[in-house]
Amino acid sequence: MSLRLRLLNAYLKRVEKPWLARVQDPVKVRAGFERSARMFRDPAFALYLPDRLGDVPVLWAQVRPRAPGVILDLHGGAYVMGSPATHRAMVARLSEMTGLRAVLPDYRLAPEHPYP
Repeated sequence: MSLRLRLLNAYLKRVEKPWLARVQDPVKVRAGFERSARMFRDPAFALYLPDRLGDVPVLWAQVRPRAPGVILDLHGGAYVMGSPATHRAMVARLSEMTGLRAVLPDYRLAPEHPYP
């Protein structure tokens, strides 16, 4: 395991996880998650293109695509937090490693948009 990964795991265990256990407001959790995601840097030559697929806004992420196919990234977050902005650096790295373009849908989140 790399030093960077060990440091990230220690931070998540000692800071983020205890904070998540105490907070009750999902909107507050979402704001904290968005701030935390800024620490991840985009890979070199990453290109991000906003678009729409049907009625859904999406973000295309790519780093020198060289193969047919597309990665569909449905970010985690239990439909309460996360967005293309929080996952774009990770997905761009996947694009770089695989040579595929990736699409990140910006779907609606709870509690503002309950199901159904």
